[in-house]
Amino acid sequence: MTKILTRKAAIPDRNGDNKESKCELDVIFAVQMDIELYNYVDVVLRKLRLGRLQDEIKAKHEKDKGDRMKEKNREKLD
Repeated sequence: MTKILTRKAAIPDRNGDNKESKCELDVIFAVQMDIELYNYVDVVLRKLRLGRLQDEIKAKHEKDKGDRMKEKNREKLD
């Protein structure tokens, strides 16, 4: 994989040749972000198919609601 990336993403020399061991980091970063996005979507779709996604959304919403209530109570006490 590293050899492929260094060949495909190498910074070209003035002569048009690819330089050895120099790689454009923006391309590697873009590939990493694509992998992370793919993994995130995969997890979300699995949870959706298993029926857990809606439960997690409800739990998060209730937790956020509880946190907001606590903040309001703290403000009233101060």
